[in-house]
Amino acid sequence: MTSKKQQYEIVEGMQRQIDDFFRSAETTVKKLKGYTYDDDLYSDLYKDARGVRPTQEMIDYWNTKAVPKVKQKIWDMLCEELVWVYFQI
Repeated sequence: MTSKKQQYEIVEGMQRQIDDFFRSAETTVKKLKGYTYDDDLYSDLYKDARGVRPTQEMIDYWNTKAVPKVKQKIWDMLCEELVWVYFQI
């Protein structure tokens, strides 16, 4: 018989596996649809392009409400701004 702690660890491990599966599936769909944005680099790109980190509201929007098509548009806009900042094009 397993203890409560062991049961918790098992469930926690299963949740990590499920999260990894969905993260991997999301990455695959992004690649198939031609999306180039990276959720993990959004804040860094924003800071490089605009000199400050995005507000918490912007991060929350990015992480919870923005659909991939919108994320890609934001990403492309920030990339264009970054080119302008560094190369004055």
